[in-house]
Amino acid sequence: MRCKIIEITFFSLIGLLVIGFIFNIEFLRKIPLLSVGLLSAFAYLKVTKFNKNERYKHSFNILFFIVLCLMYFSDILLSTLSVNMPNFPKFYVNILVYLILIYMVSKQILERGYQKMNFIIKISLIITLILFGYIFYYVNEMIKSTPMDFYNLFLFYGLILFSLSSIVIFNFTQKPNKSNINLSVAVTCIILSDVFYIINLLYLKIPLFIVIIGVTNLLTYYFLFHYEMNRNKIKLVKQ
Repeated sequence: MRCKIIEITFFSLIGLLVIGFIFNIEFLRKIPLLSVGLLSAFAYLKVTKFNKNERYKHSFNILFFIVLCLMYFSDILLSTLSVNMPNFPKFYVNILVYLILIYMVSKQILERGYQKMNFIIKISLIITLILFGYIFYYVNEMIKSTPMDFYNLFLFYGLILFSLSSIVIFNFTQKPNKSNINLSVAVTCIILSDVFYIINLLYLKIPLFIVIIGVTNLLTYYFLFHYEMNRNKIKLVKQ
């Protein structure tokens, strides 16, 4: 994605996804989901391993590469199983992805050390956390009202996702740089994708929700990739 060809290919996949939903072409809907993970992994390896000029500027992070691989596996599960039934394997894989991201961001915060925040930033952090908390409370109440027997899994899943979003927002308020902006947007895309997936599954089935799930899923890769690239770049500059 540091290459124009890869950038164009990535956004072309989003275009294919939207066209596939508009004209109800199953093949075009599945191509982006089955391609974006490979594209992201290739782009990451190209920058950190295969490009002689770039690999000295960006170190290879095995945990981030595992995140990309797990996300791709989650996409395969999403594309092969029905959207009208709970996709339990996908949730288990996503939980593992979120736990790894929590570890990565926590480590980043600990290495940097706590930074004092002014009053406005503190208020903004509190308001954001309250907003995320309300979203998860609303989804939790929706799940409780359904006869499906997977409440405990969804509750655990929601707590992990809320923990991830909280630590990412805290990380951003501590260091509002380009890297952490990309991470915050990526996690916002994750939240939107998961929330609309659950709403579509349990409450209201609208084709637009499927489009939102697909697009936010693709954008998650894009912003996570740029988070890691800018994070590595920033770290190397500090050294």
